[in-house]
Amino acid sequence: MENVKKIEFKNSNIPQSHFDIIHLEELFARQLEHDITALHKVNFYLMFFITDNKGEHRIDFTDYKYKAGDVLTIRKDQLHKFTRSKAKGFLLVFTEEFVVAFLEELEALKTLQLFNELLGNPKIALNKKEYQDILGLVKNINHEYFNITDEHSSAIIRSALHILIAKLYRVKADKKSTISERKYLQQ
Repeated sequence: MENVKKIEFKNSNIPQSHFDIIHLEELFARQLEHDITALHKVNFYLMFFITDNKGEHRIDFTDYKYKAGDVLTIRKDQLHKFTRSKAKGFLLVFTEEFVVAFLEELEALKTLQLFNELLGNPKIALNKKEYQDILGLVKNINHEYFNITDEHSSAIIRSALHILIAKLYRVKADKKSTISERKYLQQ
């Protein structure tokens, strides 16, 4: 396990930013300094929104098959690896600093619970209505990030991301895929 590469957050487009959005098909086409198909750890958070096709992703030695309408969440310092596929979608990448900026401590902790694999499954299968709602938010974030670069963009993206995370956490709670179904953890 000592050979596991630790990937630091790096946004080449906006170096001072603690947020990035990458289209999955572009990620698979990139020449990177590290092999994304080998197990690695990241020092940031990831959310995959699959919009087309299917694939598989390994998170902490468990393989998760995904298809259009699925979301995968990966927390900071979690082991994972990509499997190359023809999947399309969005990869939201952000640091803890980006999420917790301007939030009260309790709200920040609640926000990051979505990524805690002990509290629930990292895969969220959305129904058609949930998918349309969530995809609309992701597309708004994508538009703000790539098309509007003023002094308000970062705050707008951060706020939209908080709404997105809260809605995903609601979906997990409604599907009872949070801590309540973990029989070995006490509430």
